[in-house]
This record gives sequence, structure tokens and C-alpha cells, in this order.
Amino acid sequence: MGMALKGYKSQQKKELVVRTIGFTIIVGHLYKMGLDEILQQYVHDFEYNSILVEAHGGAAGGHFLGKVTSQKIFRARLWWLRLHKDSNAYCRVCDACQRMSRTS
Repeated sequence: MGMALKGYKSQQKKELVVRTIGFTIIVGHLYKMGLDEILQQYVHDFEYNSILVEAHGGAAGGHFLGKVTSQKIFRARLWWLRLHKDSNAYCRVCDACQRMSRTS
């Protein structure tokens, strides 16, 4: 935002600008522009588990596979870096799914 980054070389500044394209801060929250051009709110580490629990087995859930769980989270306009991997891993170890022998 027009601020000089001390300690960064010219090439590092250019790389930083390229990496931040598509991101914006609105009222103190970080958002990423999705491929569908809809802003998705970045979720902090401590919120992942509760979101996965609700999307997979909560009122909005249904104990579907990781891909469906990820899609539900995206439709809620939420995002984090390892969303797909975390969703798949959570669904693979879901106790209720294991008891019903639903394989992920």
C-alpha cells in the first residue's frame, strides 16, 4: 500500500506483489478472490476443526466424502490454504463414517 519494505531486495518486492494479487483486506479480515470471482474469507488455524465438524457431520453435513465437504465450505465462502487436504483427512478418520463402514 505504498509502504517501503525495509530489508527486501527489488526482486523480493516484485515477488511479494505477484503473490498478493487476488487478496484483499476488508474490515480487518483477509479475503481471497476465487476462480468464480467471489471473495472467500480466510479462516484462521484455530477455526479449521469446528468448520470441518459442522460441514461434514453437523446440521449442514451428511457424512459425505472430503470433496463434498470441501465444496460445502467453499459455498459458505470460507477458505484456507490446506482446505482440500484437511477435509479429506478429516473425512477419512471420521468415527461415525468408520462405524458405518463408509470408505472415503
